[in-house]
Amino acid sequence: WCMLALSPKNLRLLRCTREDVERITPEDIFTNIEDFISDKPEANLQFHTRGDSDDVMYFGHGGAGDDRKRVVEKYMRGVEQSVTRLMRQTNEPLVLVASEEIISLYRSLNKYQRLMEPVTRYPGSMKDHELRDMGWEVIHNYFLKDMYQALEKFDKEEAGRTSNNLSQI
Repeated sequence: WCMLALSPKNLRLLRCTREDVERITPEDIFTNIEDFISDKPEANLQFHTRGDSDDVMYFGHGGAGDDRKRVVEKYMRGVEQSVTRLMRQTNEPLVLVASEEIISLYRSLNKYQRLMEPVTRYPGSMKDHELRDMGWEVIHNYFLKDMYQALEKFDKEEAGRTSNNLSQI
């Protein structure tokens, strides 16, 4: 599976296994929004982040809210296109880790069909192996969900009619 950790300062795409994690962030993605803004003069916007969160303060021409929304959406659209292009080659499940606001925006732009249930958490300063462990919980629960439901159904419907004691059987 893959993990997409989205924060204004530290975007990462990771390929994970239960024991290992590897960065596979595409070369054409800006890994922080500051680089994106400085590379796009038409954005005509400056910003700074506050602490260890996705809260971003923007300064520029026009309404601050409109500018912020427009720039972040343009940035996320580019991220989504790049990530989707790579993910369609591998066809692996993708787990997104970000703030609620970023998750909502990314999901509205997403075109990759194997996007899993997201993890609402600020990933900025988290280590890759911590992200992998959070992703494992999502993957584990998703793929074992049917088995757990079948076991629960079996326990309810067959109560008193089953045994693991050989002499009873």
